[in-house]
Amino acid sequence: MIAMVAAVAENGVIGSNNALPWHLPTDLQHFRDITKNKTVVMGSKTFQSIVNGRGSPLPNRTNVVITRNPDLEYEGVKVVHDPQDIVAIPGDLYIIGGGQIYSMMMDVADTLYLTEVHANVDGDAFFPKVDTAVWRETSRESHEADAENDHAFDFVTYERRSRA
Repeated sequence: MIAMVAAVAENGVIGSNNALPWHLPTDLQHFRDITKNKTVVMGSKTFQSIVNGRGSPLPNRTNVVITRNPDLEYEGVKVVHDPQDIVAIPGDLYIIGGGQIYSMMMDVADTLYLTEVHANVDGDAFFPKVDTAVWRETSRESHEADAENDHAFDFVTYERRSRA
């Protein structure tokens, strides 16, 4: 199974200057719950933003980075250079960004775990449009903005309809 996990604004933005353009601690916990003890796959920009923010790769996960940079190495991280190498990784995979990786993997994903953020924000990274002819919504959990979370948002799961 290949799943994609993302927080997406109403205008499709997922990031700005290699960072999240909102403060949603509830979404970060949701992300941890979905990906803990799983294999997460990300592009090099997403990886660098995580390492720069945390000081290390994501804990309690197998971190896989796809990059065209032949020199990228990081202790404890699997680095791949060809998208075909991703689908050859055994077990369930959770694609966590960024925009180019989401676009590249959309056709092979089975499940989307999206946080639909009820805001239009400026950004430079985008999630591909979810085509409802291809994807069927299977669950939705709504959350209002509050003292901790800047915006209202929904946790939404989409499953791929039958492949032709």
